[in-house]
Amino acid sequence: MASCAVYTVASSAWMRFESSLAIVVSQQWSALGLAAVALGVHAWWSGGIHLTDVSPIAWASAFGSGVVHYGLAFWTFLAGLRHTTAAHAAVFLNLIPLFGVLGGWMFLGEPVTSWRLVGAAIVVGTVVGVTRAVPAPASVGLTR
Repeated sequence: MASCAVYTVASSAWMRFESSLAIVVSQQWSALGLAAVALGVHAWWSGGIHLTDVSPIAWASAFGSGVVHYGLAFWTFLAGLRHTTAAHAAVFLNLIPLFGVLGGWMFLGEPVTSWRLVGAAIVVGTVVGVTRAVPAPASVGLTR
């Protein structure tokens, strides 16, 4: 959560100079570069890699997953961040695990146990409580 908070504050400051889409594209290219470095280190350490062992369907799936689950999700988050403060938006980052549990149940058939429901209720209750206790500021008015 600390990393998410730092990301929110840094992205909020960055948005004063760039559009949400430009920021997300830059972040995705940076992530691709980091992944390429990690792949190179792995290849050097293990004596080589065989990218052709991965099927074209798997590559397309990985690309689509990156676009939808990271690019589109962060673009939407940054677009919303333009209308509130970083501190207020950071509260909602606590809902990320809840969406993970919900997606696991919907798409993978993972069981939703009573402990998961209790955890979800605590997280949702806390987010609602915090957002009611500290009202959202008026739109911060970033135009990009």
